[in-house]
Amino acid sequence: MIKNEEDKVWVNLTTTINLGDYENIKIESGYSKTMKTGDKPMELIRKMEKELESFLSECRQEIKPTTERRRKRR
Repeated sequence: MIKNEEDKVWVNLTTTINLGDYENIKIESGYSKTMKTGDKPMELIRKMEKELESFLSECRQEIKPTTERRRKRR
């Protein structure tokens, strides 16, 4: 028997980084949270989106220097 005792919200975000020469890196991230009494689902989703956007931005910054060095070598 499947029992769902608590409501959850989730967000998935994806970004693609073009490396040039027809190469790409795709980063996918997801986040779920259990809703507490009184939480508004859409407000919680928007907050989670901002947190994931920040995370993806950090990932892009980590990858970007590597891709720039790669392009300079060619």
